[in-house]
Amino acid sequence: MTPTTNTPMEIHIRPAHPTEADQLTRIVVAAKRHWGYSTALLQLWHNDLTITAAQIVRQPASVAVVREVPVAVGMLGAHPDGIELAHLWVRPDLIGRGVGRQLFTHLCQIARTSGFSQVYIEADPHAVGFYERMGAVQIGSVATPHGRSLPLLRYELPPAAPAGV
Repeated sequence: MTPTTNTPMEIHIRPAHPTEADQLTRIVVAAKRHWGYSTALLQLWHNDLTITAAQIVRQPASVAVVREVPVAVGMLGAHPDGIELAHLWVRPDLIGRGVGRQLFTHLCQIARTSGFSQVYIEADPHAVGFYERMGAVQIGSVATPHGRSLPLLRYELPPAAPAGV
């Protein structure tokens, strides 16, 4: 059974498993489709929207689960100036329920403990408001190979808590 918008839910975050790549890609595509992009555009962006087992093995990747069912995926990746949020996708029926917030916070903790002080985000235009509510600031835009320009945001990670606090 999967949660509905009226069901209280307990969200757990855990590392992604390489065997989940196809299932996680389905979440990514469903989330992107939610914003009204055409099938033609989704096909054009196929490689960018696909999460592979190899990516999961080499990049920090996390999954939000509800009742042991993956409902969101997030992944960090290399950025010329440090680290970026390479993926953050929530199953459409759970957008606005706190899943993305929890997963974003979790990934930022990973970035912080890995020694980074900021996270860069090349955001879908529909997600900019979410990232700004989280505290990210738009610092520019990035041209994509597909002729689009995506907003570029930067999120300053809060300082690490002193040991023992």
